[in-house]
Amino acid sequence: MVQIQRILPGQGQQLRQLRLHSVADADHAFAMSTPQLQQTTHDQWEQMCAHYSHGRDTIVVAQSPAGALVGMAAMRIDPSHKLQHTGQVWGVFVAPEWRGQALGTRLMEHIINHGATLGLYCLKLSVTQAQVAAIHLYTRLGFTPYACEPALLYVAGRYVDAIHMYYLY
Repeated sequence: MVQIQRILPGQGQQLRQLRLHSVADADHAFAMSTPQLQQTTHDQWEQMCAHYSHGRDTIVVAQSPAGALVGMAAMRIDPSHKLQHTGQVWGVFVAPEWRGQALGTRLMEHIINHGATLGLYCLKLSVTQAQVAAIHLYTRLGFTPYACEPALLYVAGRYVDAIHMYYLY
């Protein structure tokens, strides 16, 4: 059975591989590119895992019975006093071979519950318009669209529009 848990210190290289897999699978869905991810050092990945393993910011991962990371969702909170009421969701991904098992739902429920324990007012996220399954997932979980941003990304010679969504506690 796949376990959903917070990222742990020492999982930096597994997280790097998952992020590279996500961009290779859906380059038009993520702001990060493969070259950017490849330039990040081993120490930077490990620092990221250490930071997101505790505290307000979090990365939640889906770990297969064999120990591989097969999905993730993350949330960061701006440190500015005036913005600490909102969590920004990013990096949501489930490896194609693991889809259809409600892992995306379980990952996002973990993020939503983490935000609730922090007393957040809302969560926000951006999703590209082509990510129809993701839009349905977020809507099913209670996220509401509030804006469409044309040309949020420029990928492979074309502009990619995004939908911004929010979740109120």
